[in-house]
Amino acid sequence: MENYGLNKSDTYRILHHEDCPIITGGDGRKFLVEKEAFENFLRRKDVTSVRGA
Repeated sequence: MENYGLNKSDTYRILHHEDCPIITGGDGRKFLVEKEAFENFLRRKDVTSVRGA
């Protein structure tokens, strides 16, 4: 998630957000997220609130 300026902790917090468009994953090792859907999710959300900052 370096492309988005997110650290590991923020990335996991976002991926576990109820509205995050995860296709598969959550086993703690690998997530599959469609790039365009994820970018749209980040645009729609106040990322600081999702990150818990």
